[in-house]
Amino acid sequence: MNAIDLLTHQHRHIEHLFDRLGRIPTSEGAARGDVFAQLADALATHIALEEENLYPRAAAFRRPDAQSEALAEHELFKQLLADLLQCEPGEPEFEVKLFELRDRLELHVEEEEAELFPALEQLIEEPELLELGLAMAEQARERSLSPEGEITPALEPSFS
Repeated sequence: MNAIDLLTHQHRHIEHLFDRLGRIPTSEGAARGDVFAQLADALATHIALEEENLYPRAAAFRRPDAQSEALAEHELFKQLLADLLQCEPGEPEFEVKLFELRDRLELHVEEEEAELFPALEQLIEEPELLELGLAMAEQARERSLSPEGEITPALEPSFS
């Protein structure tokens, strides 16, 4: 799987986790907490993979303001995740922050998939995209998210 396919697959997996979380009643805090832990882990891993592998390559052709905006969005996602980890699932504050995270993340994903990913596919040869995909899949396994999007036992996300 090449790097773009891997990241796109992770986008769908994260969307699936948001959907699962949305189907659990707010009164079922423990179940919501379990799914949120998986979501936080998946998103933290995904952000790290993009920042370490994709964004440095994108900097060569991307407008500096677009690159800065994408990184700023990632910082916001990390902050929202950290805030959510301090809340109890089902609390009003948790639900408000979760909605904000999903709303902003959806826009970010749309931009990446409509603009950034196609540009990278045009500029980077397929063998390099495949090699990058393999390296990213290994990094994902080390961080707990498998390249197939399956979650291993949830870990506290690392925001370093």
